[in-house]
Amino acid sequence: MEFAIKFKIKNKNFININSSKYTTGYDYDVIKWILENTNQNDSIYFLGTETRLNFVTKRKSPSKYTYIYPLLNYKYATKTDFDIFYNDLSDNKPEFIIDCIGFFAEDTNSEASKKFISQLSSFGFDNALPLNFHKLIDIIDNNYYFYDMLATYKIFKYKR
Repeated sequence: MEFAIKFKIKNKNFININSSKYTTGYDYDVIKWILENTNQNDSIYFLGTETRLNFVTKRKSPSKYTYIYPLLNYKYATKTDFDIFYNDLSDNKPEFIIDCIGFFAEDTNSEASKKFISQLSSFGFDNALPLNFHKLIDIIDNNYYFYDMLATYKIFKYKR
């Protein structure tokens, strides 16, 4: 199966998704999974830093906060920023949330995830903001179910 995305930048640039020059490993497998299991109208939130996957697969993110780490650090984001992000996910529920950074434990246990988030301050993150991420995990617990696993990525699907 051949997937390709063409960019008309000086009519020369071309990205071939099956080419190992662009994607290997996780990216290739995730891109292939998304293209085979979703449609272009589906929004997907990549919990982590994988904004490039939204771009390459042409799947919209439900929030402008596509890069999660600034929301964990008071020097880059405020509680207001987190609230906007939270409301975006609440109001524009994506079809899939893909945990790319291991917020969820191997068994997708949300209580273990909450404990992990509470310990983020030991990595230099602000003490207050990570506590807000309990609300994010609650959104996933209440509205999504564990759907699939792709390498280390955990895929959650919206409950209808």
